Amino acid sequence: MSAANGKKSHSLESLGHGSILYLIGQLVLIGATFGSRVLVVRSLGTTNYGDIALGIATISVIIPLVSIGIPYGVARQIAHSKNLTERYNLMVVALEVVVPLAVFAGVALFLVAPMMANLVADPDLTAVLQFFAAYMAINIVSGTFGALNQGEEDMLPLSLFNMVVTPILLLAFLVIFFQFGASLMTAITAYVLSSAGGLIGLAVYTFRVRWGKIHQALLDRTPKYSRRLLGDLVLFSAPLTMMGVAAVVTGNVDVLVLGFAGHFSSPSAGVSTVGMYSAVITVARLLTLGVGSFAAIMLPVAARLHRNENTEELSKSYATMTKWLLALFIPLYTLFLIFPSPTILLIYGKNTGSFALAPDILRIAATGAIITVLIGPSQSVLTGLGRLRLLFLDTLAAAAIDLVGSLLLVPPFGVYGAAIAFSASTIALPLFAVLQTGLLAGIHPFQRPVLLPLGVYSVVAAALLGVPTLVLGWTPGPLSLVILFFVLLSLYFGIVLLTRSTESEDLYLLGVFERYLGREITFLHRVVLHFERRSSLAEPKVYERE
Repeated sequence: MSAANGKKSHSLESLGHGSILYLIGQLVLIGATFGSRVLVVRSLGTTNYGDIALGIATISVIIPLVSIGIPYGVARQIAHSKNLTERYNLMVVALEVVVPLAVFAGVALFLVAPMMANLVADPDLTAVLQFFAAYMAINIVSGTFGALNQGEEDMLPLSLFNMVVTPILLLAFLVIFFQFGASLMTAITAYVLSSAGGLIGLAVYTFRVRWGKIHQALLDRTPKYSRRLLGDLVLFSAPLTMMGVAAVVTGNVDVLVLGFAGHFSSPSAGVSTVGMYSAVITVARLLTLGVGSFAAIMLPVAARLHRNENTEELSKSYATMTKWLLALFIPLYTLFLIFPSPTILLIYGKNTGSFALAPDILRIAATGAIITVLIGPSQSVLTGLGRLRLLFLDTLAAAAIDLVGSLLLVPPFGVYGAAIAFSASTIALPLFAVLQTGLLAGIHPFQRPVLLPLGVYSVVAAALLGVPTLVLGWTPGPLSLVILFFVLLSLYFGIVLLTRSTESEDLYLLGVFERYLGREITFLHRVVLHFERRSSLAEPKVYERE
């Protein structure tokens, strides 16, 4: 779809295949990962899942430290270099550094695993950390392979293997292994095998596509040349280590503090509480999957419009994405807020005895998550404005809030303190970013088409659900909960249309997905056109396909 002849084009129309591919990969990754965690909790319970959650949180913090920022820096260095020989030598140098570091880190974690398990008096954690030592090493190398291809502007392997193949393999292995008996050992084996499968796919793809050029680059290089490239790569990448650590600390350190530090102040918490907390946080994070996925679309749009000094269109595009993110996820938040217990029962099954504290935890964590949806993909906008230093500082601040908040709140308040720290740190990064984009360029999503439907929906939903829940004490069953979600979803979309909160940008965004699908969604076009509120950017209403 495009505007008719004579109309100016819109930045949303020019989004490339790579952005949509990355978006789809993100959705598959989140969906398959969520399914795997639900399967583990249902099959093994919260104690064993607590061991796995502690293992994942531990290696998530170690990975950016060990890789010294190379997966973050090598993509930029390769893309920035105009010399073909240099680009492919950079690939080899990156692997020569990362592979030994990954092996060293894996061996070190394997050796210290018993001591870490003793901190929580849980011998099962030893096996988890030792298996996850291999899982960590594989993920470090996989991330580097993905970055090498990304530097060549090839998003296919990163999207296909890291975001689709690996999480689907994990889910498939869990389903198959659990048919022969669900156990902690089979679960952690599935994690290691799935990551190995993804790495093999990445390596085969990379060398099949690029081996000729890599081989020639190897023949042309000299030891002195390699040392110079290594020095340049490390000098550029090492400062990014802190940003990588800060990014993964947010959302992981609360689990670590609850599991390790929390054990000393409240031994009754134990690994089972960590498992319950992590399981509930996994549900709350469903609300943020849209923001993370749409960030891939927002980033090139923001960069292009900033380059063209088109602030008004950037602000409109930002608000449009935020509006539809709210339309998709506010109904889900409504269920989390009003019916947390039925939601947990629907997801994790009848064996929810260890989830006594879960409803309040879900409410706290989901509230933090939905605020990030209201703010939208602000980090991508800030990056598009070229303010990477600010984003770096914002990321550090969010990580500090999670760390300090967890250390201060977990000892006296346990899981409630961890949930508050999680929510505060989750809100902090996008909040800092949107304040900065607003102050620097007047760009923010808080516009009429975003806020009006949200306000009307809040009043209508409160009126519809208030009487049956507060007065009559109605609690929906699993089927009723699913039906209610689609009712609320339809309600929000209807309110967006009836309040005339659709604009020309909605059609352009629709066109992005239509081009990828290869067909026009005629019905949606007619609906949007009928209720469209004329944007200040819009030309006369003439929309035609190419």
